[in-house]
Amino acid sequence: MFRLEESEIILIVVAYLVLASIVFFKIISSAKQLTVQPTATEQIQRHIKFIVWISVLIVFVFVSGGFLAHQDTAWHQIARSGNELMLARVAIYAIFYPAYLIIGGGAWLYASSRLGAKVFDGKFKFALVCATLAPFMFLPSQDPDVMTLSSELHNVLFRSSYWAMMFIWITSTGYIVARQGLAIIEQMKRAGS
Repeated sequence: MFRLEESEIILIVVAYLVLASIVFFKIISSAKQLTVQPTATEQIQRHIKFIVWISVLIVFVFVSGGFLAHQDTAWHQIARSGNELMLARVAIYAIFYPAYLIIGGGAWLYASSRLGAKVFDGKFKFALVCATLAPFMFLPSQDPDVMTLSSELHNVLFRSSYWAMMFIWITSTGYIVARQGLAIIEQMKRAGS
């Protein structure tokens, strides 16, 4: 099957570190240029940009947790071997795992520097952490036996935790988007009056 060499893995890690550093320094440098009290229009634009951050995360979760992970699951059910590394799993581990953290971290930095303390409160922070970390549970299991539906205790526990994490991700992401929608409506009312 497909194998990555150690030098290729190091290059992937370095590329992600460079990308994360660029995003971090771009957000930090532009945070210094922010106006003290943004207008309602500027605030609406900030909320929409944050929704774009979350939308990118959602697309990544759908592609990795849906399309790629299910390809991997079907292969494991037929092969009955967890020793080989499928191309879908390589893409998930090399691209999507780090991307969750980069996108989630970038969204955190953007929200903390641009949305204000009223929006970026404890509940919002918790939902953002859950939306960033919960997709790790969606990815394929290393044990092909867990991927086959059965009534064994370990399988039931895996399925229960899988669905609980999916519920947490959906509710956290929905909460974040709803909060942004309400903040946009509030800013539109402020701009209209």
